Amino acid sequence: MQNLLDDFLTLMRAEASQQFNPAEMDLTELCAKLIEEVRLSSKAIHNIQYTTNCEKVILTGDEKLLRHAIGNLLSNAVKYSPDGGEVVLDLQHANGLEIRVRDHGIGIPEKDHEKLFDPFFRASNVGEMAGTGLGLPIAKQAIELHGGKLEIARSDANGTEFLIWLPVDERTILTGC
Repeated sequence: MQNLLDDFLTLMRAEASQQFNPAEMDLTELCAKLIEEVRLSSKAIHNIQYTTNCEKVILTGDEKLLRHAIGNLLSNAVKYSPDGGEVVLDLQHANGLEIRVRDHGIGIPEKDHEKLFDPFFRASNVGEMAGTGLGLPIAKQAIELHGGKLEIARSDANGTEFLIWLPVDERTILTGC
């Protein structure tokens, strides 16, 4: 119940933009930390990989909101994948910054794609797996506050891929891309 209330409050604050506090941050480091945190907190055994075409990406963003958005996608990928399954977080500089989170889990039925980012909506195939239906709407709002987009890139019986796109501006520092 507490998690549900915390997610709901985060959603409401994000909508009001009250909690958007951008500052210079290292996105490559954040992604690496999130991978390690998911590895340590996951009760299941997964092959979790992090790939990037950049040594370092420094951008102006709200680390707390980006942590929530990317972390939610990673935790969902682990939750809906079988033990031993592969989960990949891929950060690329290509016409902006692209962060892809891929899994080989249960997928999301196509009929559910339209409502996937609606608060409290849960895909029809999740069964008894725990969840509030707030993680993806909150993640989408967090990304949109950064001027970016969050969308489902692919989903079928072989897994799901989400795409986060973030703009690059004159303050963004890209090293080794």
